[in-house]
Amino acid sequence: MLMAPLALFLATLLVIWTMTVYAMRSMEGIDPSLRQFTPILLWAIAIILWLRWQRISHPRRWLGLVRPSMKTLGVALAAFAIVVAWNLIRVSLARTPGGLLAELPWEIYLWLALGVFMNEVLLRGVVLTRLSEFYDPAIAIPVTAVIGVLFRIPAFFTTTVPMPFDPMVLFAVLIFGCIAGLLRHFTGSLWPALALQWGNSLGQLL
Repeated sequence: MLMAPLALFLATLLVIWTMTVYAMRSMEGIDPSLRQFTPILLWAIAIILWLRWQRISHPRRWLGLVRPSMKTLGVALAAFAIVVAWNLIRVSLARTPGGLLAELPWEIYLWLALGVFMNEVLLRGVVLTRLSEFYDPAIAIPVTAVIGVLFRIPAFFTTTVPMPFDPMVLFAVLIFGCIAGLLRHFTGSLWPALALQWGNSLGQLL
């Protein structure tokens, strides 16, 4: 019963998100910016409602969004650099570069940064923090990563960047979700997890 509020929150949000995706797919000629703005707005509203519903004191601290120490900042920069380097190697070995990174309009990068931010605040902020209050990290971290995969499935159908449905992408989401969870757990901060996911999102556009 201790997890009932979180389960209700996530189930409701997943249903609303899936219905939103269906509605957006049914609308012809929808503005691409709206596709980017909708999940950001939905995640932001959900996070605010959760914090108010649960009466979280010191929400920034609870979410791990406090000012990072120099050590935490170093971990964040290292995570960003490593994942970008990994994507460069992956692209050079596995396929021809897509070149999207240099072709997309600047506003897409803004939506991308905001989208990753809200996604991490929801998953490694709200979900992982709450699960970690009741379960061992060995359980809380992978469970949070699996939840991230479930929310990613509808996102395939709203993104402006061409990204066909691919089970390997979901596997990568799971792995990076686990790594982000470990960073959140061991540093006590959300910023290294954010840096990891920002770097990976840029790497996907190479």
